[in-house]
Amino acid sequence: ASFRFLLLSGLLATDADARPSVRRLHWTYNMWCGSLSGMWIYYVWGFSTLAGAGQIQLALQEYGGLLVMAAFSGILGVLLRQQYGPSGGVVKLLNEVALADFSWASLDLWASRCLVMSASLLALVVCAATSIHFSSTSWTHIERDGQRVFSDVIETVRFVASVSVGLSSVAHCFNFLFASTWTMYLVASLHRHDIRKYMQQFLALLEKRGEVSLTIRHLHRLEHTVGHRLRRSNSNMGWIRAFLLGYGGMALFALSGLGAPAWFDFAMFSICVSFMFAALASLACVADYLELDVIPSMHTPFAMQASQLYMGQQLGAHLNMLAQTWGFRLGGGIISTRGVANFSLGALIALMMSILKRTFEV
Repeated sequence: ASFRFLLLSGLLATDADARPSVRRLHWTYNMWCGSLSGMWIYYVWGFSTLAGAGQIQLALQEYGGLLVMAAFSGILGVLLRQQYGPSGGVVKLLNEVALADFSWASLDLWASRCLVMSASLLALVVCAATSIHFSSTSWTHIERDGQRVFSDVIETVRFVASVSVGLSSVAHCFNFLFASTWTMYLVASLHRHDIRKYMQQFLALLEKRGEVSLTIRHLHRLEHTVGHRLRRSNSNMGWIRAFLLGYGGMALFALSGLGAPAWFDFAMFSICVSFMFAALASLACVADYLELDVIPSMHTPFAMQASQLYMGQQLGAHLNMLAQTWGFRLGGGIISTRGVANFSLGALIALMMSILKRTFEV
């Protein structure tokens, strides 16, 4: 649970909560918001410095994408924190579904792995910033007519800002990135647990062979509750759409190759697509669990024979209807593994075409 709590630091905090642990998380969130503001100041300073020296194209290459990423990270953080607020969709789902029999083991394991990956990416950023500075390959070393455009003071300010403000801001961005993917897995796990409980109660009611009107009414309330939670989660998917659109846009921008090294573009595209794949795969597991695990368990000879007392020969048709409506919706359809596989294939083709294009251009 400590890994889970650390990953969501700042998102679970509220001003009115008096618990010391939550107040510490609230302080951490405010600190990270301050670092995000510092990152904006640093990026705007670098952009204006280059633009003031007439290096507009270089300014766009160095800081254009970073400014967009910083803005998107801030928006994503606000949307995600709303989900963990007192009236947020994630908190409501937790209070309704995460009972004593809900297992947090896989979620805690994923939270620990997210923290390890975030720390690893942060270490890579430190190595890259240090290498660029000491190898004299940063933009502060550009020359015009054989003379350096920027002084040593500008070089020192850039390095200190990139290591101090830059690292805390990068940690902030990584936190929201991994917390977003983990939250999607959390929501999907809660809905799978809810569907599993529906299956268990459905079969238990068939075994009891109670009065028809009471049993049908109970099944109706049970099914309506599960469907209502799924519809509510679908109506609160704005932050998920923002996540997918934001990183999809950054992936397309990386493939455009506007001056950045080819290896950096390909790495950025791969990272963005990997997180999009993880998000979509987490959401797709709800529909897949219903189709591949729940429906076969409910469509047994016993269930078909016992359900005739309550719904005639309509059990199979009813379960197929649930398979077409229960799940996360995106683009007018239910997200499934087949759709995620098509997305992955398209991303791989786009990457290969970009590599071939860069190769022939060289």
